[in-house]
Amino acid sequence: MRLLTLIMRRVLRDHPVRAFRDHHGLSLRDLAERAGISLSYLSEIEHGRKPESVATLTRIAEALGTTLDALVLG
Repeated sequence: MRLLTLIMRRVLRDHPVRAFRDHHGLSLRDLAERAGISLSYLSEIEHGRKPESVATLTRIAEALGTTLDALVLG
């Protein structure tokens, strides 16, 4: 069921970070802590209000147990 959720979020154009986070069942707080970034910054990334750096996306990908390519390119 979680894979279906990930696919649906992609189709609905959710930010890939949110789609992966939801797929892994993590809260914003959990992922922010794992990635070492603030909760508010992660939320702004997911809502498209703040641009993310490659370094930040790499930290997020590592916290999700995936690669930067998989996170960005799907």
